[in-house]
Amino acid sequence: MARVSDISNAWGGPVVLASDETWQARSGWVLVSTEANPDDDGAILLRAGAGDSYDFISGASVRYKAIDGQGIPHLVRMAR
Repeated sequence: MARVSDISNAWGGPVVLASDETWQARSGWVLVSTEANPDDDGAILLRAGAGDSYDFISGASVRYKAIDGQGIPHLVRMAR
């Protein structure tokens, strides 16, 4: 399991996955996307405490950003 804690409110990345992974927010709210030029409306929202998670496949290029005002964001990446 890998933790990501340096999440800003601007789109970062991409992170290219070497294996299938499940991503989950452990604190705060985080948007994730596999789009080359992501926008907030088309992104996937991961909310800590809500049970939100998303499964990505190996080779995916994932970008992420924090949602302001929803706590300090932390993501957890888990191999599947």
